[in-house]
Amino acid sequence: MSGVPPCTGGRIWILEMKPLPFGKRLAVRMGLALCLGAAIILWAADQLSLRRQRVQLEELVGVAADRVAETVRRATRDGMLRNDRQAVNRIIENIAAIGLTRPITVAIGEN
Repeated sequence: MSGVPPCTGGRIWILEMKPLPFGKRLAVRMGLALCLGAAIILWAADQLSLRRQRVQLEELVGVAADRVAETVRRATRDGMLRNDRQAVNRIIENIAAIGLTRPITVAIGEN
């Protein structure tokens, strides 16, 4: 009996290990927790990214609108200073024809 530990009194105990159900295994629970945590982190990062992208796009639309308005103002300034209604209308129609804006109407009153 050289292989038997002395604390067992000469008896060898054999324990039968039954496999745990799938949901009670530590590896399964850890894997599910890891996947759920990763999904939450990725969702939060996606939401933050979408908000930042929306703000940037709104700013770009504002900049583009200012650019078009400035182009119209610069193009029509000389005609307005000379009180040349036909030149101003021609410039506005040309700008509308290239597709930067929708057609607009400028009413110039008689002074």
